[in-house]
Amino acid sequence: MAAFFPKIENLADVRSIARGAAGAGLVFAGMLAFGFALILYGNAELVMGEEPGNGELIWLLSGIGIEIGLVLFFVWRVSTGKGYVSAILLLLLFLIEAAAKITSGTTNAGWMIAYLFISIGLLHGIRATLAFKKMSKLETATSEF
Repeated sequence: MAAFFPKIENLADVRSIARGAAGAGLVFAGMLAFGFALILYGNAELVMGEEPGNGELIWLLSGIGIEIGLVLFFVWRVSTGKGYVSAILLLLLFLIEAAAKITSGTTNAGWMIAYLFISIGLLHGIRATLAFKKMSKLETATSEF
C-alpha cells in the first residue's frame, strides 16, 4: 500500500508528489484534447456515441475548450503544491468526466483501469497540497519563536 500512498515527511516529498499529481492532471487534459480533436475532425460518434447536430457542435467544442482550460489551470495550481481547492476541484471534475464516459457506454475495462490510476494520482495532489498547507503553517509558527 505504501507504493500507492507514499509518506509525506518534508517539502521535497510534497513537491515530488505534487508533480506526479500534475502529471496525472496533464494526462486528463490530454484525454480531453484527444476527444476535442476527434469531435473537431468529424468523429464525434466515437466520443459521444452519436453524431451531434451543427448547433450542438459549437457548444460542445466550446465546453470542452473551457474544460481543458480549467483543467490546465488546476494542474498548474497543484504543481506548485499550493492549490488544495484546485486539487479537489480537479479530482471532482475528473470523476464527473469518468462517470459520464462509463454511463454513456463509450469506455471499456482498459479505460476504467486508466481512470483508477489517474484518480489515485489526482488524490495524491490533494494529499500533497494539504501537507504543504500544514507544513507551511508549522514552518511559520516555528519561525516566530
